[in-house]
Amino acid sequence: MKAKDYRARARGDLAAIPKKTYLLMGLVMVLAIALTHATDKMSTQNSSDWWISFILSVIASFLTSNGQIFFNSWRMAIHEGSEEPDAWCGLSSQHLWKLLIYGMIEAGLLSILLILALGGLLVNSSVVFMWLLAVAITVVIVWVELRLSFVVYEIDEDVRLNRQTSVWSEILDSWRLMKGRCWKLLCLNLSFIGWYILVFFTLGILGMWLQPYMSLANAEFYAEAKAGQEEQ
Repeated sequence: MKAKDYRARARGDLAAIPKKTYLLMGLVMVLAIALTHATDKMSTQNSSDWWISFILSVIASFLTSNGQIFFNSWRMAIHEGSEEPDAWCGLSSQHLWKLLIYGMIEAGLLSILLILALGGLLVNSSVVFMWLLAVAITVVIVWVELRLSFVVYEIDEDVRLNRQTSVWSEILDSWRLMKGRCWKLLCLNLSFIGWYILVFFTLGILGMWLQPYMSLANAEFYAEAKAGQEEQ
């Protein structure tokens, strides 16, 4: 399927969810994004408040992950006949521990990439090399993030099915699932750029609708990827 097909499915899913339900969760996700930006500014302006910034960023990450799990659960309720999810279905103690561990591993991987970049600058500090290195690191980070796009869904699946699976196994599951699918997912995510521009001009209000829309499109991508993986 193409990006437009995932978006069409997502719009169909959105129409099946009560408007008040998805708009409220969309608002929570928008607030989580705003909280993330606020913590970034806080950490740069006052380094002594790093621990407050860290706690708030963790909370924002939990809320965002909960939104992703919530809309993926709604997709399953619509297409697979499962129960309609609770608003905080992704914030159980099992979810939170796994999400926290995953966040630490992800931060560690990104830190290693940045350290390698700084090491490269020590070897060669020319302007051209700096630009090439910045582009290379950006590409690698985007690629890694794409390969890890569905760790949250893998965590939720294992929690729902009471599987005793490690977070590292769930990371590898997402990594394998996204093999050969990174470009396709990147195109899907980039297809929402126009909507992001409209969000900017509406001072973020449209984000209450866009976040559910994007989450459902990604959930549809995940469902198709899982189905394709099982057929192989």
